[in-house]
Parts: sequence; C-alpha cells; structure tokens
Amino acid sequence: GATVGKLQVAVYNGNWQVSKFVGEEARAMDGRSAEGLADFVGEICTGLCRRQNDWLSAAEEHKIFGGNAVEKSDHERYFNRLVNKEAAKFDKEYFPTAADIAEASDQPGGVCVVSLVVALEGDFVDIFEGASLSISGLRNALTDLAGAVKIDDGYCLYNAEVLWTPSSPDETLLKDDVILDFPE
Repeated sequence: GATVGKLQVAVYNGNWQVSKFVGEEARAMDGRSAEGLADFVGEICTGLCRRQNDWLSAAEEHKIFGGNAVEKSDHERYFNRLVNKEAAKFDKEYFPTAADIAEASDQPGGVCVVSLVVALEGDFVDIFEGASLSISGLRNALTDLAGAVKIDDGYCLYNAEVLWTPSSPDETLLKDDVILDFPE
C-alpha cells in the first residue's frame, strides 16, 4: 500500500527567514537520489519544528491506498492532484537564485506558507491525522514525517514536493492573503 499526504504550515516570516531557509535547502538538495530527496524533506520538517514559536496555522490532507492490489497510478494521481492544487495558488512558480537568498534578509515580515506533499510506501496515516489540531500534533507530524522519509535510505519515499510562498524576495504574503489563498 501507499500513503499520500500533505502537511501545510503557515509561519511568521520575519526578515524573510523561513522563505530564505527553504530556498537555501532547495538549492542545496541532491535531487538525483532517493536519499537526497529524503534528506531534503527531513531538513524542511526539522527546520519547521525549530520555528514552532512562529507557527500561525496548519492544515493536513491524506489518503491511504491499501492492500496488495494498489495501483501505482492511483496514488500518483492523488499526489499530483495535491501538488497541482497547491501550485495553482501561486501567481508564478519561482525558484530563488543565490543572490535572491542573500539579499532577502532586508525583506519585511509577513507569512510564509510551506506545503510538504509526500507519497510513502506503507501505512503512514497516523502521521497526518490530527496534525492541524494542536501544536503538539503538528510537531509530532513533522518529526514523524522527517523519520519516515528516511526509512530504507529514502526508498520508502515514492515522491515528494515542497512548495513555499513567497519564494521571490519582491513578494510579501500577509495574513489576509493566507486566509484567502489557503482557507484550509
């Protein structure tokens, strides 16, 4: 079977620190290996946990594709649906350059929304259930996900996508924007 899920965290983004952190991790990621992708997702989860005092809200969504007869296309279709649903909320997709990241500390505060979408081999529904209900629930979900993606050197992680906004230093996301674009 397979579990596909999304954890989404809105975090205070003073001096663009969260956007900068995610951008730096994305630029450093070794996306050519399962272990590199797993390390990236794990680092994002750990980094978000370290910013617990800045959390504003969270959301989760998940689905299990069980049994021995699970069709790969079923969980891939659901994974792609979650990724596309999040990507459609952005005016543009932007991957920050090293120069963008370097100059970003001068940016005003605001909010950064980080969405982690993963497809994992096995039943990991318990990671996602209740993640958005409390601080401890979100902390547990992020730490459990950071551990789960590294099982079998990252090979239990079928796929992952990390989306964040703002990713361009000329953008600021305000709380009102979060309510409109991320109602969940």
